[in-house]
Amino acid sequence: MKLKKSLYGLTASAFISSILSASVSAAEATTIKPTAATPSQSKNSQAVTPFVVTKGKAYAVCNDVAKYVNEHRAFFDTMPREFFPRRAGKFSKPKKKPSTFNRYIQVAFQALAYIPIPFDSPYGTSWKSIIKDIEEKRKSDLAVTEFIMDINNDGVLDKVLSASYLIKSPYHFWSVVNYVLNDEGNINLAFKDGRVSTGELFYYDGHSFRYSVYDDNTDIHIYENFPMYRSSDRKKIPENMTGLRNYPAVCGIQSKKNRNN
Repeated sequence: MKLKKSLYGLTASAFISSILSASVSAAEATTIKPTAATPSQSKNSQAVTPFVVTKGKAYAVCNDVAKYVNEHRAFFDTMPREFFPRRAGKFSKPKKKPSTFNRYIQVAFQALAYIPIPFDSPYGTSWKSIIKDIEEKRKSDLAVTEFIMDINNDGVLDKVLSASYLIKSPYHFWSVVNYVLNDEGNINLAFKDGRVSTGELFYYDGHSFRYSVYDDNTDIHIYENFPMYRSSDRKKIPENMTGLRNYPAVCGIQSKKNRNN
């Protein structure tokens, strides 16, 4: 079975890893651009086989994402930090403002405060190891932004801080971690689930989705961001249950080359 690297589904250990992998220089923290990994970092930089929808063929978003990838294949194959533009057809993204490494650390540590982590331990992750690793990796290519969007499609705009950074080994891909904030700019504890999520956020026809790439840029999954509630009835959102529900991917999009292997 081929090992898969997903930008979606953040377990406690994966969440801690997002802290351990992140660092930034003061200059790099001031802005974010749709930069890409170098062509040598993409094994599929010469691939010309088109992407097709293998799951979710009945959904317009799945077909339009596959079409958009094929129309911008040269850019896609460079493994860009951000693939979707600010606005193109039914695709759009919220206007972002640059934030800082210090803001990222502040928010990330607030979220980590609700995970039991020992201060010091000879086994596994500890607060001391997290801090040490951050100090050692401050030159990695991380960018932080803040913006407003309806992240869970409940009709209410949310403050979001997003951090993206390059995972260099053994895979080269951009990891994106999103944090829902309250009005004061701190981690939003009112979000009962999904206050931390992963994947590039975008709108399709005014609806919020997340985009993730698997298997060295040849397997794409799209997740629709539903409001959180315990019932399977999507028509009614119970009171006081703010959050982002983790549903399975609504789209599976693969290159023919990868699909036939």
